[in-house]
Amino acid sequence: MHFVSSQSEAEQIADIVGFMSENMRDSIGDEVETTPAFDDFEDKIHKYKDERNYKGLLGYILTLKHELLSLPTSHKNSALTIQRVILLILPLLKTQEKVALKDKKCYDDLKKTTLSFCALIEDSQYPLSIKVNS
Repeated sequence: MHFVSSQSEAEQIADIVGFMSENMRDSIGDEVETTPAFDDFEDKIHKYKDERNYKGLLGYILTLKHELLSLPTSHKNSALTIQRVILLILPLLKTQEKVALKDKKCYDDLKKTTLSFCALIEDSQYPLSIKVNS
């Protein structure tokens, strides 16, 4: 997976959603029992993307705390790691940042979402080095 700087925002997010859609289930593994929020994961994230509802997509990803915290930290056996998820959400946060510059409520929502992702990592059982680098 790579992102080309000349991609449009929509193309970049389509690549992100495609990558997550293709790799999330395999990266979580069969031994992890998923939550009901994860049912139809692929359809849900594609729907948010198709609607360009990036705020909704970020919110949905946050509801997958159990699944996110089940992701590995090594990419040797898994395409999607917790660190990569954090990197993948950055462009989604950036889309909201553009709107937040003009809208105080959007700014407050973005700040809350960003802090929620930070808290998710900080409260995890991942080693400190993973927390710091994420």
